[in-house]
Amino acid sequence: MAIEAISKALSTTKKYFWRLLLMTIPYVIIYFALTGLEIYFMKETQIMNLDDIFTSGVSMIMRIVITLITNILGMSIIMGYLLGEKDGHFPLKNAFAVFTRGNTWLISIGYSLLIIVIMILYAGVTIGGIFGIATLLGSFSLNVWLKLLIAIVGIGLIVAWFFLYAYVGLGLQFMYLAYFEAKGQNKHVSFFYGVRASLEMMKGHRWSLFGFKFTLLLVALAIFLLLGIIGIILWAIFAVALSLKILGTIFLILIGLMAFAVFLFFNVWIFMGYAKFYEEIK
Repeated sequence: MAIEAISKALSTTKKYFWRLLLMTIPYVIIYFALTGLEIYFMKETQIMNLDDIFTSGVSMIMRIVITLITNILGMSIIMGYLLGEKDGHFPLKNAFAVFTRGNTWLISIGYSLLIIVIMILYAGVTIGGIFGIATLLGSFSLNVWLKLLIAIVGIGLIVAWFFLYAYVGLGLQFMYLAYFEAKGQNKHVSFFYGVRASLEMMKGHRWSLFGFKFTLLLVALAIFLLLGIIGIILWAIFAVALSLKILGTIFLILIGLMAFAVFLFFNVWIFMGYAKFYEEIK
């Protein structure tokens, strides 16, 4: 199922690339703008030498806000892709589909917050568990065998906790889209409808979704590794010419543009991939 969804997404992406790209551009612009703002804030706080607690707090809030905005816009694009697939038209307005069906955008914020809370809970328990295990292992009053037992049990619990986190996270992957489609059918549904529908929908498909995500990750790594190798080879071949400042700068700009073009294509492909996967399992 994962490979089929990726393959179908690639075909659709190639067929309607420019229309799909136009829908994705607002997301990309907003993402880079917000990320740039976050980086600028971090640099400024370092220069101003503000209190670390204040800086960390504001930084965390900014990260949560950025995650909320990008999550909602990303889901909105997938919703727009699903709408466009029905008639083969992908107008720019579909990129903001989440804002066209009543309070879907507000519910999407709730879903994003739910995911963020789960992530924070997972990270907090994991870090706390590792710290607790390390503290016990550092105790001089415990013998070697007891420390070994604590280490084995601790690692087992951490691994089990990760799988529980992954199980829940994968199960909630499509709550946004489930709610969006229900609203499109004029159903009167609550916040928890999307949660229940997604968990029900993902029964028996979690491994497929994991494979889907992992495959896309491998493809992304392979593509950018290939770009890096090509850049190194070209630099080696034209080393003398590229040693000139102007030519070297032009070369770096071209490589950067190539990488950015691949990034845009891959973003469209990923969004379409999720839309295709959802269509396969719903």
